[in-house]
Amino acid sequence: MDNIIISIAIFCLVIICSNIIQGITGFAGTLIAMPFLIMLVDLETAKQVLNLLGILASLMIVVKDYKLIKKKQLLIILFWMTIGLIIGMIIYKIAPRRILLIIFPLFVLAVGIKGILKNNNGTTVDSNNDKTTIIDALLLLFAGIIHGLFVAGGPLLVIYATEKIMEKNSFRVTLSAVWIFLNSIMLIQAITANTITVSISKYMLISIIPMFAGVIIGNYLLTKLSQRFFMKLSYTLLILSGISLLL
Repeated sequence: MDNIIISIAIFCLVIICSNIIQGITGFAGTLIAMPFLIMLVDLETAKQVLNLLGILASLMIVVKDYKLIKKKQLLIILFWMTIGLIIGMIIYKIAPRRILLIIFPLFVLAVGIKGILKNNNGTTVDSNNDKTTIIDALLLLFAGIIHGLFVAGGPLLVIYATEKIMEKNSFRVTLSAVWIFLNSIMLIQAITANTITVSISKYMLISIIPMFAGVIIGNYLLTKLSQRFFMKLSYTLLILSGISLLL
């Protein structure tokens, strides 16, 4: 009995901390939480819980700041990531996930380190550049595939979004709108496929209050962060995500 209580307490703590990060950045909460939840529950439970929380947490952000959404960028992102999401959901049923969980975090680590070095050098980007290159399209497509596999397309989307959306509130709310759309597709698919069991439903219910607490704290902390620090934080979280996924 004591072990169950401790396990649930740790589960809730992970949800709170990861959603503080989600509330600040709009993208990294799932990646931080996933490795720890897998150690407490199984991959499928972790995936379904985080998918639902991604919708709820993102809704809180979008309801508050929906006027700041970059609509053109949102449509570009959703077009390519939705295609990738469908591919990823198909691959999830047949691919060796262990191999993907080794390759992907190594890539995320490299991107995070490169981003911090670029940010420290004071390199700027053209936030008004809405032209989508072939590389952009492939990046978003792969982000969708990874999201369909592990609900973890955030880091790859961030690589694209940091080149297009520099204002931190617009960045956060636009990414949140993406997660609402994509995660809803995954939730509908899980429900129709009877993937969500009674056990998974219990974990979903347990996680809702800690999620709300985390997002509220994250929203408060967001007001205290400078633009430059926000970008550094985004790249640092990529590195932490890569390390946590490797572990």
